[in-house]
Formats: sequence, C-alpha cells, structure tokens
Amino acid sequence: MKKICRTLLLVLMTFGLFSVASTQSVSASSYHKGTPTTLRGHWRTKMRKVHNADHTYFWGYFYLTIKKNSFSDVGIQSGGYGAKDMSYRYAGNHTYYLKGKVDMGGGTVYPFKWKIKKISARKFRGLDLANKGSKTTTWYKYSGRMSGSTYYPYP
Repeated sequence: MKKICRTLLLVLMTFGLFSVASTQSVSASSYHKGTPTTLRGHWRTKMRKVHNADHTYFWGYFYLTIKKNSFSDVGIQSGGYGAKDMSYRYAGNHTYYLKGKVDMGGGTVYPFKWKIKKISARKFRGLDLANKGSKTTTWYKYSGRMSGSTYYPYP
C-alpha cells in the first residue's frame, strides 16, 4: 500500500512540475485593448464649493463612466469629454495606465492618458497625465443614478 501511494504521489508531482513549467506569464509592459474590468462602472468625486469671480458659489462635482472601450468624464456646471479606442497597462500594485483618443470634432484629436491607483473596490485615485497642471483626484463608486430635478445639495 505504501509503495502504491509513493508511486502515485511521484506521478502527480511529475505532472504538476510539467504543468507549472508550461504556463505563460503576461507581460506587464504591454498594452491590452479596452479597459480593466475592475475599473468599469460609474464613479464620482465628492461635492465641493466652487467660487465664481462675482463672489458667488455653486456646488459642483465630476462623474465619469468607464465602459469596455470608452471613458467619459463630465463635470456638473462645467463641460466634459469622452475618450475612445481605449487600452491599458497594468503596472503592478493595483496601478493602471489608460490611454486613448479624445475626438474634439473637426479633425482635432487629443491624446488621453490617465494613471489610476485602485485603493479599494469602491475608491481609486486618478491623475490625468495628458494635462500638465492636473492634480490627483479621488473617485468613489456609485450606482449611476442621479436626481432629475436637482444637482445641488441645497435648494
């Protein structure tokens, strides 16, 4: 009985060694088509007070939608943009580099480059690498539903 167990264990270890030796690793330096599954969904920043030149203010926030092949960033009380032809690279330690193209119309195309560090399942920090003056922004996951009547926290 002992001899059969040893032989069976030796055979299993031999097959296990060959299966480990034949696996391929993914290169982290190459870009993959689309967006990472872990980042897809609806994200928004926290509301903050934005002051105007006439000493008034409004409450504003940004929200973005990441889909399989697109990325759209919109600001309440401001404009937005959308990127297509997305690709990403995983840099390790929950960090992703996204790139794509922003078509502004009239034949004008701008590069889209973001660095995203995933903090948790419901939070990440993003940095727009295409704009030199941008700062790191914290984004929070939400359901994607918004009030149709008011975008402000106060009446």
